[in-house]
Amino acid sequence: MMPKRQAPIWIRRLDVVKAELRNVRFPKSAYEGSRQCAELSERQIDGFWNRFAKAIQVEARKLSNKPAGFWRPAFPPRNYAT
Repeated sequence: MMPKRQAPIWIRRLDVVKAELRNVRFPKSAYEGSRQCAELSERQIDGFWNRFAKAIQVEARKLSNKPAGFWRPAFPPRNYAT
């Protein structure tokens, strides 16, 4: 007796994909699609700048809590004598 052949996994999971796609609203025109793309890009850029600004504020707060004279250059001075 031959073993039963199973259907490929993508066919077995097709109902899950259909259920997920029912909740998605696709653009009806090229203009609407490009507008949605631009809106998503703008959100991503805004989110990036917000995270960047927050990181700068955190670093500035860290530096403001250091005692006077704590600052040192990022790179050691060059020794031009050698």
